[in-house]
Order: sequence, then structure tokens, then C-alpha cells
Amino acid sequence: MSEDSLAAVEDLLREGFDYCDNEDYESAIACFDKALELHPHDYRPWQGRGDALYGLERYEEGDISYQKAQEEEISSIDRQLASQPYNYQLWKEKGDFFYDYDRYDEAVVSYDRALTIQFDDSDTWVKRGRSLQELERYDEAVNSFNKALEFQPDDPSIWKEKGDILHLQGRCIEAIVSYDKALETIPDDFSIWAEKGRCLTNLERYEEAISSFDKILVAKPDEWEIWEERGIAFEGLGIVDSALECYDRSLYLRENDPDYLPIDDTDYLWERTKTLRLHKIAEYDNLLAVNPRDWETWFNHGQELAALNKYTQAIASYDKALQIKPNSQEVWYLRGCALFNIDEYLDAITSYDKAWEYNPNSFMACYYRGQALSKLGQHQEAIASFDMALELSSETWEIWDSRGTALFTIGDTEEAIVNYQKVLEINPHAYETFFKMSMALIHLGRFPEALVCHLRSNPKDLVSETDEQECLTSLQHPQALFVWAEDLVDNSSNYQEAIILLNRAIDMDSNIEEAWNLKAYALLQLHEYEQAIASYDKTLEINPESEYAWFNRGFTLEKINRNEEALSSYSKDLEIYPNNPQTLTNRGRVLHKLGWENEAILSFDKAIKIDPSYDPVFYEKASLYARKGDIQLAIQNLATAIEIAAEQELETQIDYREWAEKDPSFDNIRNNPHFQNLIDDTENLIISGEELLNTVEFVED
Repeated sequence: MSEDSLAAVEDLLREGFDYCDNEDYESAIACFDKALELHPHDYRPWQGRGDALYGLERYEEGDISYQKAQEEEISSIDRQLASQPYNYQLWKEKGDFFYDYDRYDEAVVSYDRALTIQFDDSDTWVKRGRSLQELERYDEAVNSFNKALEFQPDDPSIWKEKGDILHLQGRCIEAIVSYDKALETIPDDFSIWAEKGRCLTNLERYEEAISSFDKILVAKPDEWEIWEERGIAFEGLGIVDSALECYDRSLYLRENDPDYLPIDDTDYLWERTKTLRLHKIAEYDNLLAVNPRDWETWFNHGQELAALNKYTQAIASYDKALQIKPNSQEVWYLRGCALFNIDEYLDAITSYDKAWEYNPNSFMACYYRGQALSKLGQHQEAIASFDMALELSSETWEIWDSRGTALFTIGDTEEAIVNYQKVLEINPHAYETFFKMSMALIHLGRFPEALVCHLRSNPKDLVSETDEQECLTSLQHPQALFVWAEDLVDNSSNYQEAIILLNRAIDMDSNIEEAWNLKAYALLQLHEYEQAIASYDKTLEINPESEYAWFNRGFTLEKINRNEEALSSYSKDLEIYPNNPQTLTNRGRVLHKLGWENEAILSFDKAIKIDPSYDPVFYEKASLYARKGDIQLAIQNLATAIEIAAEQELETQIDYREWAEKDPSFDNIRNNPHFQNLIDDTENLIISGEELLNTVEFVED
């Protein structure tokens, strides 16, 4: 192949991957196809072609391209090996190929061939060990890592990987030796300290395990998993209070970890905590049976119940304690907290007042009193309570934060910002305060400052000063304001602030279709229906086929019972997207409202034909038949909706039983025993739903 042809292939590859980065997948495929015409045995165009096809959701074709890429890549290596059978690097490359595609047996064979040529390459021994580990041939894997260590005895990563395999085998003493060797070189690698701690726990060497975990927590105090491990070690020592302190800290940190995802349905951390607390409650019950006048035991009893979220029972225990010792500030304070947690804010305030009466230095009682007043909408009184708390503890940043939020709520935005600035002076890592300050600055039209605060509000995605400056420069363009507003709508539901940004973008360019469309959606969420319709009208004026605009306009019109206009909007949407079961379902519902039952059924049936698993259409159909008094078809369709919803793996499944129980459409058949049997069968119930109109048929832009 000529140099010119090779250069042309490289240019086409570069161009194709650029198109992929810009999501222009058709153009990318064209480039990769041209590259393959010039060099049909180059695996890279096949790989790029697969990426582009996946981008177009043409997965079967993409898989074929990926398979072809694999075939060409290994064929290329084999062609080279045919002429260079003793090329160590090629055998290693072949092993890497097999490893990358999970073909571990073949990887081991290739690495063995490489090692017969160059026996002292520690990297190949390591890769061979990893392949053997994947094959669960652990003893052989350990031997491979031992060979690697013969040639690289001071490489901490090899010692760590060897330790991990030994740990996996339950050979914890040997694993600790390996971890210690790694830590000699990299003493600040906290992942090694964690694994060493777990090994020590397994060996019931709990005090040493705690020391290992403490090494991590000194530098990284927010690692909730390590707090849990530390608690397990304390539990092993029988030191229950310390174990619970660790578990409580772990639960708190986990609750505030945006990246936490439960692995399965059993929350083992919570179950461990619950078990220990129930044991403590049983111990307190035994003590109270002997001495029911011990106020401190009643107090402790209440604390354990509150920690299990059994607040009503906790309050009863606190009341028992107060009957014996009515002047205990601690009991009144925690009683207030328990009442706060069950939304009994007036009674909580009374308890906080009593706590403050018995201890005028209790700034926490003043602080939570202010929180309760805020919950009741009494923001001026809340601010006064926060002021009292600040007189006692002026460096508690949470008080300044809550005071700022109360001020923002009553419209004193400038003063709210002053409070948020005070928070950040005390705690520069108060990321939620950065976000609150950003929203306040948006209301004042101080967009550059607001954007800086917004960028600094996500600890998981902090930007550099250079990127921050680029973002600020981008505010000159309306598209940047739209993207910012879209982020607020999608990730935080800050609709008012999004509308301010969108209005600014529209002022800069009144023909931004996406800005009008998103503004309409935000207005709809704020129940500003007339304004939302006006924004959808503007969207459609710019682009009569704007995605979701006709549908959402119809939904908004339906909200205010302008059903004829809603029907027209849904019909327009179907002209553009004729196979949308959601639109057909909503159109059917409106036809039902207008009394055109036969047309409604036709619309529902078409939706079912397109997507037989779309459960809302079956509920709407059941509603229609129930109004007609057709019991059999009503129950049949309602049962289908319930069955489909139960099979879906969604975070929040719809409870059609509860809907039907409250929906007046079913009044005609409500007393029918078959209907009652279906409603009363709660085996598949997951959560409570709201009215169908409020949750199912709306499409977010």
C-alpha cells in the first residue's frame, strides 16, 4: 500500500472520529467506509464504524462492525507473527488483545509464548497473573505475580495485586504481608490500608483493623464505607456505642453521597445498626422494668427509638423522662427534634422553647426553632430565632445558611447573599450554599457571579480556573444561557431561575426555538398555564415541527379544560409523530372528555397496537368503560394496566389501584365485587401515585 494511500486512510480516520465526537454519525460512517475501500484489513475503520452505528442506535449492524474489527485486529497480528514468530512484542500484543475481549484462556497462551522468548518481563507476568485471576486459577495467578516480583521486587502495584488475590482466597495473613510491602513504598495509598483493614477484621484482629481504617479517615473523613468497616471492627470488640457512632456517621455520609447507588434490596449497614439498637432498647426495657423512675434510662430509650426513625415512640419515652425530670434541657431538645421529624412543627417549637428556657445557651434549640418556623412559613420569626442562635454561636455556618434561605424566601435577596458569603467564609466547601447563592444572584441579574457560584457548587465536577473563564466568556452567547437553564430544569427543578436565564437568552436572540420551548415547560411546572401556552405558540411560530411542542401544548390546554384546542394540538403532533402511543392515549382521553367515545376507543386501540406494554392507555380505556358501565371491559383493562406496571423495573411504579379507588370515572362500578376484589388485592402495590393527568402523559423537553 502506497504512502499516499496510508496518509489518506489516516486523514479519513481522523475526520470520521471528529464527526463521531460531534454526533454526525452518518458522515462518520461515510469516512470509515472510504477508509475501508483503501485499506479493508485495517481494524480501526471497522471499530469507528461500530461506534457510529451505535450512536445511531443501529446496534445489530454495530455489533457486526465490532466483530469485524476484532477479526481484522487479530488477523493483522497473526500475519505479522507468520513472518516474525519470535517477536516477543507481537505475542504480548496478541495476549493483550485476548485479555481486552475477555478471552482469558487464549491470553494466557499468548503471554506464555511471549515469556518463552523474554522470560524476565515483569509486565507480561503481571498480565498473565490477571488473566489467571479472571479464570479463578488463583494459585497460578499468585505464582505469576511472584515471578513478576523476582524482576521488580520494589513495585508496590504488583505487591498490591498479589495481596488482593490472596485476600480473595481468604489467605489474609499472607495478603497483609503483601499489603505491608506495598505500603513501604506508597504509604498514602488508602485503598491498600482499606484492604489491609478488612483482612485484619477477617482475622479478628480488630484493634489493628481500626488503626488501618483510622489511617484513611484522618485524610479522608467523608469515606462512608470506611466508617462502616470501622464500626464492624468495634462491633467485633463488643464496643457497641463506638460501633453505633461509626454506623451513624456512615449512614449520614452515605445519605449525602450523590454517587451512592444501592447494590441490592438489603441495606446491610442499616440492618446492622438496627440490630444493635434493638438490643440496646431491650436492655433499657429490662432496666425500666426494675426501675421505672430512672429518667436517664427513659431518655436513652427515646434516643435509640429516634435513631430507628420511630419518632412517635421516642416522644412517649421522652415524655416519661420529663415526668420524672421536667427541667432537662436535653430531653426537651430531642423531643423537639422528634416532633420536627414527624412534621409537628408547633409542638416542636414548644419543646425547643422549653429547652432554651432551661438552658439559655442552647444555640441548637434556637436554630431548630427557626427551622420549624420556616417550615410553617413564618420566615420573619425564623430569622429572629436564627439571630438568637448566632448571638450564641456566630461561627456555625449552618445557621447563616438557613438565615440566608429565609431571607431569600421573603425576597430580601441582597441580604441573603451576604449571609451566604458568611457561610463560605466559615466553610469554603459548603457546596449547597454555592448553589443557593448562584440562584440568588440570578434573581439580581448578576449572571457572571451566579455562574461562578454554580460551577463551584458540584464537588464531583469542579472546574479549573481556565475552564471557569471560558464559561464566563460563553455568557455572551444566548446558547450558553439556554444550556445553563436546561441544567437547572433537568437537575434541580429551579424553574423560576431557569426562566430568568431563558428570558435573558431570548432578549439576546428572540428566535431561539429551544429557549421558548424550555421556558414553556418551566412555566407549566409552575402552573402558569396561559404563559406556557403563549411560549409554546412562540416555539411553533419559529418551528411548526418543534419536538414535543404540539404535544405539550395539548397537555397544557387540557390542564385548563380547553379540550377542543387540546385535541387539535394532539392531532397536530400525530401528523409529525404518527406512531407515538403517548399522544394517541392523550388524544383518546380528550375525545372521551368531549363525549366521543368510539373515536376515543379507536385512538386507544391504535396506541396499544403500536406499544402493547404502554400501561397508561389501558388505564384510560378502563376509565372509559367504567363510565359506560361496562364492568367486564373496565376490569379487564384496569387489570392489564396493573399487571404491566408491576412488571416494569422502575424506581417509582404507578399504583393504578389507588388511582381507580379515587377516580370518579369508576363510580359506576365501585360497588361491584369484582372491582372491589381487584382494588383490594395489594400484592403488587409498590408506591402511591397521583392523578394520572399529573404524572404520566407529559413529555419533558
